[in-house]
Amino acid sequence: MSIVKRISLVMVFVGFATCSCCIADQTEMALPEFGNHNTQSEHSSSRPFREADKIRNAQIRIRRLLPSLVEMYLSSKDEDVRNAAYGALLTIGLDNAVNSVVLVDKITSALRKESGDVKARALMLLADMGPDAKGAVPVLLRMLRNDTALQFLVVRTLGRIGSAPGVVPELLRLQKSRAPGFVLAEADLALGRLRVQESIPKIREHLTNDDSGLRAHAAKALGFMATIPENVLKQLINACSDNSVEVREEAVRALGNIGKSSKSIIDAIKKGLDDKHENVQKAAIEAVAKMYVVRSDIILQLVKLANSKNFWVALRAEETLRIIGWRNISTLSMLLRKSEVKEHDTITRVLSRTSREGAEVVANLVLTGSPAALSALNGMRGAPEHAEMFEKAVAKGISTPGLTYEALITVGALRLSSRRMILDVIGVLSNAKVDAGVRAEAAEVLGIIGRNSKEARKKLEAATGDKNPNISEAARHALKKLVVVPENSIRN
Repeated sequence: MSIVKRISLVMVFVGFATCSCCIADQTEMALPEFGNHNTQSEHSSSRPFREADKIRNAQIRIRRLLPSLVEMYLSSKDEDVRNAAYGALLTIGLDNAVNSVVLVDKITSALRKESGDVKARALMLLADMGPDAKGAVPVLLRMLRNDTALQFLVVRTLGRIGSAPGVVPELLRLQKSRAPGFVLAEADLALGRLRVQESIPKIREHLTNDDSGLRAHAAKALGFMATIPENVLKQLINACSDNSVEVREEAVRALGNIGKSSKSIIDAIKKGLDDKHENVQKAAIEAVAKMYVVRSDIILQLVKLANSKNFWVALRAEETLRIIGWRNISTLSMLLRKSEVKEHDTITRVLSRTSREGAEVVANLVLTGSPAALSALNGMRGAPEHAEMFEKAVAKGISTPGLTYEALITVGALRLSSRRMILDVIGVLSNAKVDAGVRAEAAEVLGIIGRNSKEARKKLEAATGDKNPNISEAARHALKKLVVVPENSIRN
């Protein structure tokens, strides 16, 4: 291998494909470590951020420059270098700095001349370009008829490019041919993305094919359609019970995309939530997020999934509950009143974050002495935007035996620092009849909310002499957080 070729390959493979990663690593290294706040000047503490900004800006400039540099190697006389250049562009990703028209012309020319891996990577690059690659459609249509080895990639590329003259008739012809299953699957998907109604009968046939991959793609293709006939919809619902996990996942997701809310569709999505496989569960969760008003049994199942041991399932379930929560406040409130429902913490957490109306429901649970009051106090902690609304409820919690400790934690979490709240917490710390652990928590909370309160400082100073070591230690720890300020700055 010549020295020029070696240098070219090294530049394409190593320099272009990895420099962004290196810069990203340097960016992370430049960021300061939070929590290590020594007495530094404002100028010196902001320096790491300025350095990180410089690195990020350099990364942006280089990422814009790289595609243009790699593009030069697409015309190399050496096939290995051209192949590496296409691979590097796929790794780096295309940038707005690249002239798409010029690049499409180069790739189109390559498709006429290249073979093997170079042509395959060129097709993948056109697929990444999407609608910008419409200039390559005539060549792709000729390849679809003449190059059976690359039919799969050609069909995928046409599907990503979108609508263009001649594309739909060729895809319909291919869909009815005896092409391999994986090619037919990609044809279904491309026609689905283009919302070609004439393709639905063949897609319906593929839903019952022996090839599970073809069945899954058929279900996914139907999910792109604006409307589908009732008999096809029934078949799609049946696919939610398929033996293949991939088919069930795509069928459930397709039902969510279609957007209808008949009982049979909702039952199928509910079945997806109950599925043992996490991919099907996540697809069903996504489908529920697109609903407007959701049945109580589905919301309850989402609440249970929000407490799943699987982190990603739990995360998506809680996110979906927040999305649909403001539209389903009455259902969530009803579930809180059911004694058999055990997930009160999750429901109140969701309600407190959905809207002001949901926050009012949570606050009233404490004010009315509901059995879910404890969970309500927990739920309030994640909703600082509704903090003022919660003050009255939290004050009620502080004065209610059995709720005082949780109420104190909520005060600290929401930074409820009105004078009334400070005096309520001082009252807990001063009450010798209250459990020592609760009084110690009151001292810790005063350290969080009492910075502008002389009463808080005075009480904490007195508490440092308490006979209980936990209380005295908590008071000393809290005093370190307080700052004395002029009396007129105390909040009323």
